[in-house]
Amino acid sequence: PHQDLNAQITKIGCETHIERDGIVFEYGNKKHKATTFVLSKLPKAYALYNTADYLAHIDKSASLTCPHIFCIAFKMISDDKARSRARSKYFSLEKQANSMMVRIFPKLRDQFNEWTKIRNDLERDEIRLCDVYTSVTLFSDIESHTKHKSQFKNVMKSASHGGFEVESPLEIQLPLFLSSFPGALSEGMWADLKRASLVRTRTTWNLVNLLPLIGDWKGSYTGFIAPGMRNQLACIDIFSDQVPTDNNNVAIAAGSGVGKSVLTQTMITR
Repeated sequence: PHQDLNAQITKIGCETHIERDGIVFEYGNKKHKATTFVLSKLPKAYALYNTADYLAHIDKSASLTCPHIFCIAFKMISDDKARSRARSKYFSLEKQANSMMVRIFPKLRDQFNEWTKIRNDLERDEIRLCDVYTSVTLFSDIESHTKHKSQFKNVMKSASHGGFEVESPLEIQLPLFLSSFPGALSEGMWADLKRASLVRTRTTWNLVNLLPLIGDWKGSYTGFIAPGMRNQLACIDIFSDQVPTDNNNVAIAAGSGVGKSVLTQTMITR
């Protein structure tokens, strides 16, 4: 614990190969690869509690199944600069949204409505603007790495509450990998990420719905296994001291014939 991080996370004899689309770590006859993805687009609707589905899901095709690092860093934009930027965007898009260009670019009106809301919320001090960098680094053995990358992109884009779009920039995988290390962004790397257009402007509303990472309830560690509210498995025992309730009462509500009686008998007998 008293050694530097670079001494703790590397092995003597481990070879590191920087490739176009990732970093390969070779130790003996074992090869592992790391690829970093950056967030390029947010979904239209998303809530804080949805994050748990990506971390662990009963359906393996709907969650991340390989080791990964989730990195998010942000810097608040001063109120004066944020309001000035919002007003500039508003007046610029207002002219375009009310011109003939809307027939060619229909999304101009949507952008105008979005910046109208942002400007109004900033004036009422309901939100703030911030610069945000978000990345996810996947780790796996080199044989299954392509499969995990494809699965990750499909999960982020096609989940029922998803719509995240991610990209894996080429030729800059090493700095992206290093950006997830503690303290790296504060040592000058933030400016480099901005030059590469990897830092995006978000509202604090967007930010708080990505942080913190919230997992599902772990359960009581004893009892019968059942899926939780976020599609993760948990042990349930209403008589356990690990259940955060004042008594052992429980209410069960469901449609006819879906298993209320079986569930009740299971809870009693276990």
